[in-house]
Amino acid sequence: MSEELLFRLQQQSPQDVKRWFLDIESQGNHVTTDINWWVSLAQGTAYNAYLRPQVTREDYLMWAEVAIRVYDYIATHLHSPKPHMAQLSAMALRSVMINLLGPQEHHFVLDPRRIEQWFFDTALMTIEDAYTIAHNLSQTPSARKRELYQILQRLIALETLVEKRLIYRVHEVRQWQDVSNLISKTTDD
Repeated sequence: MSEELLFRLQQQSPQDVKRWFLDIESQGNHVTTDINWWVSLAQGTAYNAYLRPQVTREDYLMWAEVAIRVYDYIATHLHSPKPHMAQLSAMALRSVMINLLGPQEHHFVLDPRRIEQWFFDTALMTIEDAYTIAHNLSQTPSARKRELYQILQRLIALETLVEKRLIYRVHEVRQWQDVSNLISKTTDD
């Protein structure tokens, strides 16, 4: 049943899929608790957002919105073992859409500030701590290194926004990029 539903949803308009998803979410109905099914839905709608030929800009944005909402659902409702990966996918899609369609302040998909705010809200260590860990990688406990790697992984969603100066905290993001480069240099040696 759920594979058939997934196939049918991919054939519908983005407006219909959004309406279906919002109904499911608001009523608390669970089509399935299978994370892979939800990831497939998110990836399929993300694909539709920037790779499928569309008629209108609004269709691209609607598909992107659905994908982002599904990724958020995965991160917050499905007991995902890696909710940060669903969040990263949502933010990376936002970044792709901003690159394709341009930034738009206060827009659910196209506002670069959402990505910037998410990055800093989820960075649970200071840049000073990050530099200390990067300089002492071999002596750092695995849990702290993992925490830092997750923060640095999130930089993917910010790269082009920094290059285009579409965020306020460019200098701070560049510091995080320096930490990433320092770690890469340290592990390459």
